[in-house]
Amino acid sequence: MKSVNNSEVFVLLSKKTAIFLLISILVICLLTPGCSGTMDSTIDNLFDADGKQDQDFPAEDTKVLLENVSSGATVDYSDFDGDNSVTSSDGELVKILLDDENTKIEGDFSQVVEFIDKDNQQIINITAGGVYLLSGRLSNGQIYVDSGEAQVRLIFSNVNVSCRGNAPIYLNNGKKVVITLAEGSDNFLSDTEDYSQASCETDSTTGEVSYEPNGALFSKKSLTINGSGRLTIDGNFNNGISCKDELKIIDAKVCVKAVNNGIKGNDFVALRNAEIVVDSIGDGIKSSKDNNVLKGFVCIDGSNVKVTSGEDGIQAVTTVAVYDGVLSVNATLKGIKSDNAMLIAGGTAYVTSSSDDTLNSNDFIDIVGGDITLSAKDDGIHADNEICIKAGKVSVVKSYEGIEACLINVEGGNVSVVSSDDGFNASNGNGGNGGNGGMGGMGGPGWRMDSAGSGASGGANANKTCELNISGGSVYVNASGDGLDSNGNITFTGGTTIVNGPTSGGNGILDSGDGGYQILVKGGTLIAAGTSSMLDTPSSQSTQCVVVATMSSSLNDLAIVNSDGETIVRFTPDKQYQAVIISSPLLKVGETYGLYTGSSSGTLVAEFKVSSVLTTIGNGAGGMGGPGGMGRPGSGSGSDWPGGGRPGRW
Repeated sequence: MKSVNNSEVFVLLSKKTAIFLLISILVICLLTPGCSGTMDSTIDNLFDADGKQDQDFPAEDTKVLLENVSSGATVDYSDFDGDNSVTSSDGELVKILLDDENTKIEGDFSQVVEFIDKDNQQIINITAGGVYLLSGRLSNGQIYVDSGEAQVRLIFSNVNVSCRGNAPIYLNNGKKVVITLAEGSDNFLSDTEDYSQASCETDSTTGEVSYEPNGALFSKKSLTINGSGRLTIDGNFNNGISCKDELKIIDAKVCVKAVNNGIKGNDFVALRNAEIVVDSIGDGIKSSKDNNVLKGFVCIDGSNVKVTSGEDGIQAVTTVAVYDGVLSVNATLKGIKSDNAMLIAGGTAYVTSSSDDTLNSNDFIDIVGGDITLSAKDDGIHADNEICIKAGKVSVVKSYEGIEACLINVEGGNVSVVSSDDGFNASNGNGGNGGNGGMGGMGGPGWRMDSAGSGASGGANANKTCELNISGGSVYVNASGDGLDSNGNITFTGGTTIVNGPTSGGNGILDSGDGGYQILVKGGTLIAAGTSSMLDTPSSQSTQCVVVATMSSSLNDLAIVNSDGETIVRFTPDKQYQAVIISSPLLKVGETYGLYTGSSSGTLVAEFKVSSVLTTIGNGAGGMGGPGGMGRPGSGSGSDWPGGGRPGRW
């Protein structure tokens, strides 16, 4: 058994010299193992020749995702977290055989374990630190741990505990508890709708009643679940797993069904190489600590995670960070929600919301890798302040507005958006669907800081200048509203951008803000087509040549061919268009070109000379030029395109 030493930690990183509470771990994964099993294994057959399970705890180097200063927020995986053996280092392994009133201990350990028969319940009371190996069944009972400041490790080997009126597992310890799921074991916990035997408090102001414990697996201090076995939890009262401190799940297979939150860790939830299934009426996975900027986060590292939730799928007060793996989230409200920051750094994610946004942050979202597919009732990706996409693949297959934030930067990756309203919307929240904003004025992890060092917040966006900047990557938009919309400037400096915009009036293909804002093309390839109504064209202050053509409604392919008969740009539309805006680094001032339509006939409909950075042809621009004897467009093969790629559908 290989354990992780204390130096192997995952560090939350800062960005732009601000302390940026992002965890350099994490993301996600789809899990499909079932939530059933048998109880036919015994303690003895778990051991091999050396008394340990034949498995290794995965050791990984610290992952550095962003090039800046580390903050003080970390996820530290200690040797104790990683110990998944079925032995005790000091030889004092306490074996407890659960069998209702016939429960017994192998050996004389009555000084550390007490059996209590109370209200027809069998309570196993563990009062001292150590390692305890449990197997068997309690039909109405509880495992209760209260060993003060001593650490406890519980090994579950086909444990099945049901409890009426209280939590089947109540960890009231003053120090961390580790639960190890023995290799090959299936373990089950279930409670009832009534927690009549739990302590409760009533808020004098709101009248709200809170219970302790409030979950089928409840821990007052830090809890780690490890091992390669399976744990199935049926939470009928409140949460499935509820931890008031740090919660880590390592390697283990955990399946949770709950009437409130599925998995809740107050300080944080860290999932590492685990397989998780959650079906909850409330939030799926949640961290709620709101008075410490170094806490309140959810980090997912190389895990298979499947969440079905009646509220938010994954919710954190400070940061949600995802690195590697497969994640499937099907939520009624927000798919993945952070009150402050979000980082997607790799892996594969499928996120669906039936009534809200799929990715939502009150501050900012960074996507630096991964393959993300989003289907939203509202926004595909929404951040009150900033969205930055640097790498990876982002596919918004359904949305009201595809990607919305005050500042949107696309620096790389492959981004595809389908929306019933705006494809991209750089909005400051004045009108429309702007967010409520963050707390503001804090700084620290989970926050970007402005030049004065103050914390950014969505609520402060009313006076901010919005921008949409595309400097790299590939962007495809199919929008029924504005294709690309900004309350400020829209700037293109690189990449390939294809926009299939609206087909009727009331919206524009591109739409910059009122009051002197403009569309600037300084690089990259741009093809944007749609209605000629509300046509907002690039500024003459652009530095790369732009052609704006208007015509009768068409669904034909479109191509620009130079005087040597070489295809400069070809566009295959997804719907009718009356206007098209084209810019390419291959368009040169002083050169003559032909505009062709029709993928098979290659009909020359206009011949034009680029005499300045902005050229307009077609209706309202002097009429369409006649055929000029130029070569027809090529067949549309990859060799016709800049860089060998077709800037149409991909």
